[in-house]
Amino acid sequence: MHSTPKKTTDLVIATGNHLLVQLKRNQPSLYESMLEHTRCHPFVAEHHSDEIGNRNRIENRTVHLWHLPRGVGTEPWHEHLRSLIRVHRRTERFDTRRKQWQASEEHACYLCDLILPAARFNQVIRGHWRVENRTH
Repeated sequence: MHSTPKKTTDLVIATGNHLLVQLKRNQPSLYESMLEHTRCHPFVAEHHSDEIGNRNRIENRTVHLWHLPRGVGTEPWHEHLRSLIRVHRRTERFDTRRKQWQASEEHACYLCDLILPAARFNQVIRGHWRVENRTH
């Protein structure tokens, strides 16, 4: 029986679409393989963006991009993956009750079957979350 990620990847590629997925720890071999890639290879592109949002929020985003050679993954379906994207978000929110700024930071990694500029990946990933947030 094929795994769900393999079936999903095969379906996306077979229908002529493209794949952009968040890399999570629930696939430990792929996660570790990609983490090792970031340690051993310098990123090929970097993009910074700042956004002053609604509700007293400031977000700084840094996107790092690595191109993935064939065979970098651990499973045959990983052959489709061409880009590894890491997004570092630093968000500051003004707490009106405490009258002070509260900062938080997080990293998220994504995999894609395309090679795009880091700025474009930033737009696509940010646009995806706008859609997600509107549907809830």
